[in-house]
Amino acid sequence: MLGIILFISAIYFYPFDNYSYSSLATTYNSSEINRSFVTLQDNETGHLKGWNPDGKISQFAITDQNIKNDSVLTSVVNTVPFSGLKLGLGSDVSLAEASKGELFIIPYGWSQSSISILDELSNTLSPINMTVDSDYRPTVTKLDSLNVLLCCENSNILVINLPTLTITDKIYIGHNDFNQLYGPYSNMFYFTDWTTSGIKELNITSNTISETIFTGYRPIEVGYEYPHTLYVLNSYYESGTNGTITVINDTAYWDKNQIMIGNTPSDMIVDNSNHRIYVANEGSPYAFKPNGTVSIVDTEAEKVIDTVKVGIGPIRIIQSISPDGHTNLVYVLNQEGTISVINGTSNEVITTIKLSQHTPYYMELNQDTNTLYAVDDDGISVVNATSFNMIKTIPLKFVKELLISDMNKIYATYTNIDDNHWMNFVSIIDGLTNSLVPTNLVTCGLSSIVDSEYFWLKCSGPPSENAKLNYAIEGQ
Repeated sequence: MLGIILFISAIYFYPFDNYSYSSLATTYNSSEINRSFVTLQDNETGHLKGWNPDGKISQFAITDQNIKNDSVLTSVVNTVPFSGLKLGLGSDVSLAEASKGELFIIPYGWSQSSISILDELSNTLSPINMTVDSDYRPTVTKLDSLNVLLCCENSNILVINLPTLTITDKIYIGHNDFNQLYGPYSNMFYFTDWTTSGIKELNITSNTISETIFTGYRPIEVGYEYPHTLYVLNSYYESGTNGTITVINDTAYWDKNQIMIGNTPSDMIVDNSNHRIYVANEGSPYAFKPNGTVSIVDTEAEKVIDTVKVGIGPIRIIQSISPDGHTNLVYVLNQEGTISVINGTSNEVITTIKLSQHTPYYMELNQDTNTLYAVDDDGISVVNATSFNMIKTIPLKFVKELLISDMNKIYATYTNIDDNHWMNFVSIIDGLTNSLVPTNLVTCGLSSIVDSEYFWLKCSGPPSENAKLNYAIEGQ
């Protein structure tokens, strides 16, 4: 039986290199269709570059089956909205804005993977010659104008030089699970260590690690108040038990104090201007303490001065202070599907915002536009943080991470099923319009072959004005 093999290839031009991409297709009904290649060419400049109609998934009709000559595909049958960067099977990904305009995309979870950099102006992606081997989500922290710290890779903190994009040092921190650096405070960084019930200090002058400073069981966060005071939030033994804040003078570790707070603390913010600490206490239905509270601590008196009842299950707390200091609001995300808004002057809940989600688990505040983004498995709720009104819901499912960049873009990593596999994606949201940004990222590939007459080509980004799409059919 004469078989027909349809070949589609995608070739791109980028300032840094040329790339090609091909994808094996699933065979439908007809066993003679095996794989595909498409050529995308800009006839005006002669450059090969990514192209697709309107940043969407498009169904093309096969118009010619000449086995010797390429043919232009002009018939677009249908389109489906799509905007995202597909990141492959297996590993999860972490996002970090290493410098303004450059976003690090860092795979982790299964094996060594190469870091990529996303140019935030052009939305082009380039891999760099740097791999990370980490089972846990790595984070990037700015060290100075030229260097960042990546925590952690195989029990090491990596010092990365941005101009050369090379690893200039590895600081060994031990065989414990870390992923977050706090600081710099007085030229020091700190990270929590559950195995020793305390925190460790990174001296960035000598790149050395101190011995553990005991704080309390399960330390989860570190804050700082100028000039010499550290605050360590300890969640303590288990869900339903009261937590503490350890107060440490960072010039004399023996000068410590413990402040008792609410049960099952989950998040903390330190307000240096008003000498306050706000702690979200999640509570626990298993310990018959389901109602959430916020503990408000006076850092000068080192004691709790108020406890505010919020929604059930508060897990994220964010503060917004206007430049003139007149507006001081604290936003508390509750797992019951609400945001409690606390007046930071009166310590009263002034309103409760009902979200479209049922069980939100993360929230960020865009300070430039005063907009809140709350995440659950069904999407992202966008809320005006001044009027407290819902703006819209962005339907990105299973979002894992949300990053608001200095370029007023919001990057969301999420997981979805693609070709019967779980795949990782990154989508870009415009911070001004709160709409998904069509991109020209490296995401062009065959989605499926319907039959011998139609196929789906999935890309992202606007079409080149004078581009043409060629395909080739070969027979046996």
